[in-house]
Amino acid sequence: MKPFYISTAIHYVNDVPHLGHMYEEVVADVVARFRRFLGDDVFFLTGTDEHGIKMERAAAAKGVEPLQLADRIVGIHEALWSDLSISYDDFIRTTQERHRTAVEALFSRIRALNPDDIYLGEHRAWYCANEETFVPDAQVKDGKCENGHRVEIAAEENYLFRLSKYQQRLLDHYEQNPDFVRPKTRANEVIAFVRSGLRDLSISRTAVKWGIPFPGDPRHVVYVWFDALTNYLSGLGFGKDEERFRKYWPADVHLVGKDIVRFHAVYWPAFLMAAGIELPKSIVGHGWWLSGEQKMSKSEGNVVRPDELIERFGADASRYLLMREIVFGQDATFSVEKFEKTYTADLANDLGNTTSRILKMVETKCGGKTPPASSGAGSIREIVERTIPTYLNSMDDFDFTRALDAIWSILRELNGLVARTEPWTKDASDAGTLLWPCLEGLRCAWVMLIPFVPVAASEALSRMGIRATEVTIEDLRWGVLPITDSILAGSPLFPRLSATAARGAA
Repeated sequence: MKPFYISTAIHYVNDVPHLGHMYEEVVADVVARFRRFLGDDVFFLTGTDEHGIKMERAAAAKGVEPLQLADRIVGIHEALWSDLSISYDDFIRTTQERHRTAVEALFSRIRALNPDDIYLGEHRAWYCANEETFVPDAQVKDGKCENGHRVEIAAEENYLFRLSKYQQRLLDHYEQNPDFVRPKTRANEVIAFVRSGLRDLSISRTAVKWGIPFPGDPRHVVYVWFDALTNYLSGLGFGKDEERFRKYWPADVHLVGKDIVRFHAVYWPAFLMAAGIELPKSIVGHGWWLSGEQKMSKSEGNVVRPDELIERFGADASRYLLMREIVFGQDATFSVEKFEKTYTADLANDLGNTTSRILKMVETKCGGKTPPASSGAGSIREIVERTIPTYLNSMDDFDFTRALDAIWSILRELNGLVARTEPWTKDASDAGTLLWPCLEGLRCAWVMLIPFVPVAASEALSRMGIRATEVTIEDLRWGVLPITDSILAGSPLFPRLSATAARGAA
């Protein structure tokens, strides 16, 4: 089995998770499930970022200690990911001792290999408290950073990392590894940023008390990016569990929002270069879910609550809608009305009705038994066999829209095939001849849907006598429909939305 390591960004816990967090987790889970389906030994890491000035302020406003607030919000994250069937292998918190161990180990590696790369100095620049980062002059306009947050001039004694030293090495790495940053638009932005010139980077704070004490100087705490980015190592046991670290590192995919690609594609590889650690294979930046024309943000108060979305549509349907209604890498505007239309058209009708209709006919005409294999209705076999490589290549390329389009081509053909051949009008033998290819096409469609709607796929396949947990890439081919006598239609997998249901996700 080939190791495959995918991570999300760690989510800040000064408030509850929003739709952007939910989307990133679902994308990562779809990829992780797909890679497991291929037979890879997957390690999927997610977690929470719990240090910094925003946590100090949020906790003080609520009259609690920062760790108490973190514990409360982490519980909400974990419950939400459980509801969504997010199949992470580990959950890292930056307040855990194993994370502090990794931060100190990374610092020690840099100091040992490049002792001049970390030095004491003064840093004075525009500072964005919302993102906890200093902002270059060119990115400040009308007192705001490029993401629209207020900035102010700040100066303090800091330990600095000699980022400027790594400018050419970074540019060389981008040139030699063209897929290091994806999609290409993000890569171009990163390259332009680095070519414009890199300044040494502050990696400590004295004004903030809630953080990891800076190694060798407890007057300082480790600054957020040196702290937070190290989670990708600490989640593997760096500095402690070297066996697991060696097994899965380097990461195959760091999945992050487009607004933090720069930190992951510039600061993070520079830290690793300084420490003599192999770089991750790719930084993949996804787009934003917008509310109106603005990015959803807790600070802007325009977030969509994931629990309300799940209450309205269900967990699996919410997963599907998030993947369907955005082209990966681009932005999309959230709309309850659009989600409702897609739910009805794609899930209740195309997928749900087609599944119920075929299984019900097998129940009625074949007594719930798998009909004898037949070579009839060859059009569906042709479409399935054409779809499979498209699906596999699209999933590998993060082109989820194309992958789903390919699956829906099977469902459309199944609907057309049933309408043309009218199995319900035939005797049992002739109906069985028509229904076997329908059942096999349906099985293939649901196998491909496992990463997207794992609970519904497991239920649908079980109604065909198939255990989803035993399905592998070997089952994604025509002609392996199992023989069973327990096929049943059951209740609708995606019930129609109630017209009177509260639309709290608006």
